[in-house]
Amino acid sequence: MQVHLIKKQTIEDYVKENASARLPFGDWLSKVKFADWNTAADIKKTFGAADLLAKGSERVVFDIGGNNYRMISKYAFGEKQAHLFVGLAHMQLTTNFVKSRNNIPLTTIKMQRYGNTKV
Repeated sequence: MQVHLIKKQTIEDYVKENASARLPFGDWLSKVKFADWNTAADIKKTFGAADLLAKGSERVVFDIGGNNYRMISKYAFGEKQAHLFVGLAHMQLTTNFVKSRNNIPLTTIKMQRYGNTKV
């Protein structure tokens, strides 16, 4: 199934502010654009370094740009499309889970480059 990317604007905004992320995220977006996913295993076929989180969580961690960036995303498989919700970068992992329990949308927190403490 074709992948429907939700909150792509989050990535676009991030690469506007972080020029070094433009190429790695551009490559990632190209792969997603042409992906054909019917199961979570298909995500691993497209992105071999991706980590599928606990069974039933429907979350995946993408290693982007040679593991310079890590992004948590949620996925769902519909009848005609696979849906991928853009998530957060590695430095926000703990904050992501704490804040999502408090009903704050995941995409409201800015992504950070792995190893960089600045927002």
